[in-house]
Amino acid sequence: MSSPGSRLAFTVAYDGSDFQGWQVQPDGVPTVQETIEEAFAVLCGGERPRIHASGRTDTGVHARGQVFHANPARSGYEPDKWRESLNGLLPASIRILNVRTVPETFHARFDALRKEYRYFLFAGRVLPPDLRAYRLHVRSDLDLSAMQTVASHWVGTHDFTSFSARRGDGEEDPIRTVFTSEVLEQAEGLMFRISANGFLYKMVRRLTGALIEAGQGRLSCDEVLQALCTPSKQSTILTAPPQGLFLWDVHYSEHDED
Repeated sequence: MSSPGSRLAFTVAYDGSDFQGWQVQPDGVPTVQETIEEAFAVLCGGERPRIHASGRTDTGVHARGQVFHANPARSGYEPDKWRESLNGLLPASIRILNVRTVPETFHARFDALRKEYRYFLFAGRVLPPDLRAYRLHVRSDLDLSAMQTVASHWVGTHDFTSFSARRGDGEEDPIRTVFTSEVLEQAEGLMFRISANGFLYKMVRRLTGALIEAGQGRLSCDEVLQALCTPSKQSTILTAPPQGLFLWDVHYSEHDED
């Protein structure tokens, strides 16, 4: 049973189609964070805790395993009660999957050891309407072998400046360590799976754009390697659109679930 202000970690899934990304925006547009914090306020007598996520997702990006922590000002709730109560207030596009008590030192962002994203491409002739927000329809033929070769070169520790976009809140260390980078065949499409110790702004979408261009024969493996070895903020690599991108999982140390 939680006490007032005790720290909890929440695993949340959401459909990002109706939201302007994760982070609260100053103009009051709907965001995932704003919506969850408003639900907390209802349960906490109007007191709205600030929640801290493992990372920010862009407008239209989805999540299957986003993690955030909070210290809600309400006692007497078991973790399962928090899950059920929040889900009773949240729209169907946001669902709390799991809640657990964590140490006061736990931080959803800074304690994350590995994050995994997946980007889904649809290669069939006609994209079913129910998939339009969750798959990028690529109408041209793609060279899977070329895409797999390009993806393999991102494994390791590199400067990913050429595969990121500028964010307005200052400079960010461009060095990231990628643990897994692979392109897998699926029914009527492909899935790009990548895990790393962290990601730069729009990094996964830029990497996906490079994969698409490589698969279409418009970008060679050598050109991708050059962009990786000679980082540049002026890179013209394609940024894939948000649909099709999911924050799939976030891994921690002793806080991980089985």
